Amino acid sequence: YTVGQTYLLLGEASEKPEYTKTGLDILHSEILRYAGYFRFYQSLDAQLYSRLSNTDRYIDRRYLLELIHLYSSYAPEEDVKNLNGEMTGMGVSIGRLNQFLESYN
Repeated sequence: YTVGQTYLLLGEASEKPEYTKTGLDILHSEILRYAGYFRFYQSLDAQLYSRLSNTDRYIDRRYLLELIHLYSSYAPEEDVKNLNGEMTGMGVSIGRLNQFLESYN
């Protein structure tokens, strides 16, 4: 995450689109990686979910959302829509993700 964000900031500061592209590619990979975790977390019932570590809950409730927010701040709208489709295709409940996003804001 920090590496992707660093590339985005470098791209913004230097006005070099290749840095921005690298940052977005890194974030895209991270989002898809953690979307798999998110899908697992949303499959758990309340009792099993309560047994997750604080790190797992952070990934579920904050980290993925932070990645998506950062990605959508820099990526073209079409790329954000495509990412949304990829996550939906992986079985991630976008509705649940939106609930967390609303509570996060």
